[in-house]
Amino acid sequence: MPVTTELVVELDEKDCESILSLVDELKGTVDKIDGDAVEVVEKACINRLPRHLIEGLVAYRRDGRTNGLLFVRGIPDSIVAFRVPTPTSIGTRPYPDVGDLLLLAVGSHLGTPFSWSSYQDGRLIQDIIPVAEFSNDQVSMSSTTELVLHVDAAFSMATPDYLGFIGIRPGAHPVPTYLSALCDVDLEGGWSSVLFRPTEARDCNRGEDADVTSEFMPVLYGNGAHPYMNFDPVYFEFPDPDVAVAVSELHNRLVSVRQEVCLSPGEMCFVDNRRVAHGRPAFTAALDGTDRYVRRACFAVSERHLAGTLEPTTLLLP
Repeated sequence: MPVTTELVVELDEKDCESILSLVDELKGTVDKIDGDAVEVVEKACINRLPRHLIEGLVAYRRDGRTNGLLFVRGIPDSIVAFRVPTPTSIGTRPYPDVGDLLLLAVGSHLGTPFSWSSYQDGRLIQDIIPVAEFSNDQVSMSSTTELVLHVDAAFSMATPDYLGFIGIRPGAHPVPTYLSALCDVDLEGGWSSVLFRPTEARDCNRGEDADVTSEFMPVLYGNGAHPYMNFDPVYFEFPDPDVAVAVSELHNRLVSVRQEVCLSPGEMCFVDNRRVAHGRPAFTAALDGTDRYVRRACFAVSERHLAGTLEPTTLLLP
């Protein structure tokens, strides 16, 4: 059973009034989300967010060993929900809107948001929605196939430190997000030792004619008692059979401790992307504007490991 200690920040009516007043101001000055807009949001948030929210974010950032998850609750669902139908394709909704600005205002206290120019038209705040053409793929826009537990951008110098999610609509039949914390997995017994050694991880997320690329990194790294993980068993394969077996065992153990979370409209969840894997069950999408709708952003504690590739004006990687 999961034992992860999650942090929860509950916002009261006064807190919400303060935050929404800030967001209303930002709506009048931010017409797109890029590097300049992020700076505007960060400056506007100074001494404006509720003190106990800031304290919760600081506590979460400093204690990643046990607090792999942070929930922020209390925003009235009428503020973010049902204003627009759930999109059925990418790039068709108003951007930015209240949900984007809420996620950015809170998440910017954990790190700098960033993304990739090739992903969802280069938007820093992405839509997690079912899209028909991706229904069977291992991506956040799929539906008919289970999204296998993974961490974003595994085996990469651009691995996000945190992922931020905000609920917009649960859907007529709510679909949960799977969350599995590595600290809940028993790594004792010798089976995991091979995962701490640098190993070849072949990127199999490429076309048939593309060159096979490999990274040489450990699957588990950092403090042996509280490690981080490079984990994406769908997009990476491991030529070393001992590593392949251990990765399969790690996947099974992560599945055994996973939690199911359905975000309410306005509820935010922040995930330590190096310690908590996420996924989602298969579901039947209606594609009629009523489907599950979540938004997400990636955050980096430091931009230094992205230096040379991150475009500062857009905060996008190539």
